[in-house]
Amino acid sequence: MPTTQRAGELTLAELSLFPHTENREGTEWRMCCLLHGGSNPTSFSVDVISGLYHCFACGAGGLLREFAHGYAGKVKFESTGLAGKPGPGFIAPKTEIERPIQFKVSDLAVRKRRLLEAQAHLAHLSTLSGESLPLAYLKARGITPAMALRMGAGYKPDFHFPAVQKKPIQKEVCNCPALLFPLYLPVNGKPLFVNFYARGLAPREARLHYVAPGPKGFFNLKALYRARASTSDKEPLVLVEGVFDALAMLQAGYTNVLALLGTSLINPRWFRGLRKVIIALDNDESGRLGKDKIFRQLGALGIECLDFSQALFGPYKDFAEYWAGESSKLRCGKQG
Repeated sequence: MPTTQRAGELTLAELSLFPHTENREGTEWRMCCLLHGGSNPTSFSVDVISGLYHCFACGAGGLLREFAHGYAGKVKFESTGLAGKPGPGFIAPKTEIERPIQFKVSDLAVRKRRLLEAQAHLAHLSTLSGESLPLAYLKARGITPAMALRMGAGYKPDFHFPAVQKKPIQKEVCNCPALLFPLYLPVNGKPLFVNFYARGLAPREARLHYVAPGPKGFFNLKALYRARASTSDKEPLVLVEGVFDALAMLQAGYTNVLALLGTSLINPRWFRGLRKVIIALDNDESGRLGKDKIFRQLGALGIECLDFSQALFGPYKDFAEYWAGESSKLRCGKQG
């Protein structure tokens, strides 16, 4: 084992949980898989700098620190959802926590490259005269190009939506222009890019959404760190469901807005250290059920939760629709 901590990632105590191995290449360690077992001494990869692990045999992968803690006996092996038995040296579990996040490390570079290309495209379009399709779409939603670019938005004119399953969308609708937005997860105290969200710029009756397989991540995760570091309760963290809900709230003047890409916190422990949270989920049954669950989860951590009045939405489903429908009136001072 190394004698010093690497790049401020895992502590020596955490690194010592992994069995001794000579299969090391720089910061990457290789060993038999600690989840499914097996005899291949190089199938399980541990990268102590990126903070990730991955098994090339069973496909398991995720956040190294969480796995290290689980390996120390804090999670049940069954919670991984993997077949087989734990590898040699697996310590018997004591209590169960959230299901470990799994993804292939090799996917991250591909997704990041696609997003960077899309960001460059949107930035270029914003410098041209005239109004392009993505800029017109943002304007109709009450979002300025400057706000979208600041939040990492990109544009791809021929994005491929690999699976269209919800009616009334037809299966032949597979390629169309799309806006892309980055998604992050908290790893070692800072946001790690893990995925992107794509919104197809198709007609409203054929609205398309896509998030690549694996962890969805959060949109505008930096809001969590800002709210936690704030010494004032005047700018608490606001939780919303969708990317455009977050964009609309940011455009309306709210500061720390985080989009869950659904109603799940993924891991409530990531929100420790907050004093107050405003919950502004969608005005539908799923949103109401998700809000109740988040109230319970954060309340158990001693976090004060406030309910964003859904009466404000009126006939609209969420804040994004409200802002798109009312922003022009608000900007003109006509509170109709």
